[in-house]
Amino acid sequence: MFSVSSQDRGNAQTESGIKQQIEEVIEDEYVRIPKKDFDQILENRISNHVNSKLNTLIGLTVGLITLLSLFSIFQFNRSKVSNEKLVKAEVNIAAKESILEMQEYFKENIESKLSDMQRSTEQNIEFLKKENENSLSLIHEQINKAKKQVSRAEEYMTNLEVESLKSLIIDKKSYKYPEDLNRTQNLLEDVEANKDKFQIPVVVNLLSYIYYDQKQYNEVNELITQYEKDYNLKSNTYINGALTALYDYHNYNSMNQRHKCIEYLDKSLQLTQGYGEALGLKLEVFMMDYLRNEEDGEKQKAIDNAKEVIRGILNSENKAPAYETISRLVRDARISSYKKYVVALLEVFPKEMEELLNEANQAAELLNIRKFDRSELTA
Repeated sequence: MFSVSSQDRGNAQTESGIKQQIEEVIEDEYVRIPKKDFDQILENRISNHVNSKLNTLIGLTVGLITLLSLFSIFQFNRSKVSNEKLVKAEVNIAAKESILEMQEYFKENIESKLSDMQRSTEQNIEFLKKENENSLSLIHEQINKAKKQVSRAEEYMTNLEVESLKSLIIDKKSYKYPEDLNRTQNLLEDVEANKDKFQIPVVVNLLSYIYYDQKQYNEVNELITQYEKDYNLKSNTYINGALTALYDYHNYNSMNQRHKCIEYLDKSLQLTQGYGEALGLKLEVFMMDYLRNEEDGEKQKAIDNAKEVIRGILNSENKAPAYETISRLVRDARISSYKKYVVALLEVFPKEMEELLNEANQAAELLNIRKFDRSELTA
């Protein structure tokens, strides 16, 4: 059984329509127009009918196309919105993934670089530290060398100044007052500033000579009190202190000054064993005690003290104490106010003093220096 398609049906309808149109033309025009004109009219009619159908078909097609176009545009807009959302979602996902990848990449690479930079920096720092330490070490060495050189230069200049003042004050006694006093005081300040424990006692000793020579007895005692706690003062410094106290005992019979004189002399002897200067002064103090006391007990005490000193000198293997003691007594015998104490020694201890004089001259002979004569003790 055959089925008729819609196209076949459409064609049949078209043919039927054309036949109808032909019949109408025949009926209307058959007897009125010639065949030539009839054919022309028929052809026109058929052409118009076909064109009308074609126009209708074209209109339907255009409408369909328009409708489809509108539908496509609508679908496109919907698709566009949907696609935008999809694209945004995909972009967000891609962005996040890219960020994670970038973070991971930078984490791996930057941390590695930072680690390398840190190691490099630490190595550079260590290198610079070592370089700086070496440089600082060299600088410290140079500074220490410079300090030592300066210290040696200062020490050299100090020694020169000390020797210069010593030759003026002690050896020649040709110093100028107050210029050399100021020099000595300034020198003392300098050696104190440098904490020179060796030179401080030396300069204090020089200053004690000037104070004593200028009869500044209080200054001598203040000087000793100030420095003896922290420094080992020279024997002669205590001798100068003892002389100031002996002066007061001799002139004012001050027992306090008498005890201070003995104290200073003992300190001098502790520093220099058998120092004849201190021993000679001690003998003079004991002779002052002997001549000033009327009581037999006090006189005998003074004699015993003096005898002990003389015995100690004579029992010494070294002859230097005898020479220094006689030298001190000879100098004081030239001072009228002190001569009587030397004479008292010769009267109370004639034999011992003769032995002492002989030992002093033996020492002078050994040293090839001037000998003493007994008359010098009584002159």
